[in-house]
Amino acid sequence: REYKELMAEYGHIENFPTDYNDELRQWIRHLRFSYRRKEKLTKEPAHKLIKSSGPTLTPKRLEELKAWNFTWDPYVKEFEDFFELLVAYKKVHGNCHIPEDFTDNPTFALGKYVKNLRKSFVKFSAGNEVS
Repeated sequence: REYKELMAEYGHIENFPTDYNDELRQWIRHLRFSYRRKEKLTKEPAHKLIKSSGPTLTPKRLEELKAWNFTWDPYVKEFEDFFELLVAYKKVHGNCHIPEDFTDNPTFALGKYVKNLRKSFVKFSAGNEVS
């Protein structure tokens, strides 16, 4: 129920306020972990019953979450959103030379994201681990 209220208020479940109901945050974290674990064990999409110490993710519940566009991997979603903004920037400016302070989206600082991505690329290119 709270999940639906949160979706209605924010339109997503990726980045809601950190002081928002910690129990709900833990529940969401557990669902994502269970889903990834099931996919890893079966090497197929997690569509069957997932049992663990937390909430049980049944096929019906999975379909309900999909109907709400539940994000199973917020990092993949973040990258997809970034890439969409990057493509739009390039269409307007003709390049990807984005200044660090650039932002045209109130919920996503494209300039800072690009800066951090470039830092990660330099580390990766030097053979260092990237988090």
